[in-house]
Amino acid sequence: MLLLQIKGQYHRNPFYKKILDSPQEFKSFKVKDSYIHLKLADRRVLCIPNIQEGKRHLQETIIDQAHSLLAHLGPRKL
Repeated sequence: MLLLQIKGQYHRNPFYKKILDSPQEFKSFKVKDSYIHLKLADRRVLCIPNIQEGKRHLQETIIDQAHSLLAHLGPRKL
């Protein structure tokens, strides 16, 4: 599962490690249940660390899956 792959991996990324170490210094981010979210005006967005998953990066896998699910629907089918 994607969330389990992400959990506990933020420390491997220098930027996200800084957020985990001093969350109060990063007002645009929220750490909750070991996940980092970017706070936007109307929602929170899950941050995906750039980690290797097999031969591919996790970000690449997510984009590929989203494209497969959404891009081929076309604008009228949404």
